[in-house]
Amino acid sequence: MNSDPDTLQRLIDAPSESLRVELKSWMDSSSDEAREKIVRAVAALYNQDGGYLVFGIDNVSRTTAEGGPPDVEAIFNEDDLQTLVSKHLSLPAPITLRFAERQGVRHPIIVVPSGVRSPAVVRKPILKTPENGVYVRTLRTNGSVSTALAQAGDWPDLIQRCFDNREADVASFIRRHLADVSPGLIKSLMAIETVAAPDLKALTAALMDRSKKRFATALVEHGPPPFQAAWGGAETALQIWPPREDQVADKSFWRTLQVADPHYGGMTLWWDAGGLGPPATPVIKQGAWESWVVIDKGWQVFDFMRADPTGAFYQRRMYPIDAFAQRNGGTPGVGFDPGLAVQDVAEAMAAGLQFAAALGWAAEEAVLGFQFRWTGLQGRVLTSLSGEMRPPFDRAADDEAVSFVEIPLATAPLAVAPYARKATQSLIALFGGEVLTADFVERVVRGRLEHGR
Repeated sequence: MNSDPDTLQRLIDAPSESLRVELKSWMDSSSDEAREKIVRAVAALYNQDGGYLVFGIDNVSRTTAEGGPPDVEAIFNEDDLQTLVSKHLSLPAPITLRFAERQGVRHPIIVVPSGVRSPAVVRKPILKTPENGVYVRTLRTNGSVSTALAQAGDWPDLIQRCFDNREADVASFIRRHLADVSPGLIKSLMAIETVAAPDLKALTAALMDRSKKRFATALVEHGPPPFQAAWGGAETALQIWPPREDQVADKSFWRTLQVADPHYGGMTLWWDAGGLGPPATPVIKQGAWESWVVIDKGWQVFDFMRADPTGAFYQRRMYPIDAFAQRNGGTPGVGFDPGLAVQDVAEAMAAGLQFAAALGWAAEEAVLGFQFRWTGLQGRVLTSLSGEMRPPFDRAADDEAVSFVEIPLATAPLAVAPYARKATQSLIALFGGEVLTADFVERVVRGRLEHGR
């Protein structure tokens, strides 16, 4: 999971519980009761394929809880927490402890690793937590997200997550070691090409155009952000096939999305920014949940998103390289990071798959159509913040790139790398005909989806 400071800060600034985020009020981590809660939460988050355990936040009001310790770092110590987890759980990877500040208060955050391939099991009991117990994040216990012992209804999803991670390993192995096999055979093996859903490409394109018009209207309603917003941005339109008719954008739909949010990276798609207050607080407009998010605190955020229960989703956001240009001493509108573009596309795909499954579309029937559009590209030059690529690079002569891909819902979220490469080929080619290798795409996609980086 991602543990960079910006990711953790956003967890604190706009806190919201989900299957991958658990909020806890202040507790004395040396007490047996607190240690039991930590063991259960870490086990459940690992079995959810990683997540965050955030302390000092009231889950109801989503504000900083009262009664925090005067020296939080003396109470929450990574070595002690790791010893606790190792003693009581069969966890194959270490946890990490980080801190983020909100309103002058430092909040501890336990970052639980992803990559579950076999469930974490309690190997030594503590208080009422039994030996061999398997804990999960679930909606089954009381209708809200909670940590509980796995029941019969929780096991299919847990086992599926384990298989998905193993499947991603096998898929990566095949793509790496069968590079010389005919492309047709590889596509057949990896299920890249599927039967197209009727008119899905046209439906998704119409959604993109309709959403862009709604964005233009919202820009007039809210006014432009205080920083330059004319640098272009990345747009994602997701249309799930078959679309559902007569659906209502109620609280249950929005809550389902937030609970299913996989939190792969720092700024997830279709996130609940309600903790930031209006106009970021999601509202219902034209039959869909809509949010307008502007943040300017050394790094900038400019997000516009819509989520329609019929199966139509849209997001527009500024490029990450522009968002952090001011803080990094750079100039916005000059560079373009191909690795981040691939990662954002892959995250949209993986999150969309999880949303569709959580909303009840049938895996054997549903297909997801994604259209991606990048604007404000002319004059930019490729910039690899990760150092994965080497200059010199050509500048983009064109200002816009558009692509479309279809993904069957049965696809494992961690197996989207080939689709992400296909979706970004025309974009990267704008920069003097550059091509991203399959190995590069596989590496950066797994970096985001498995490790949040």
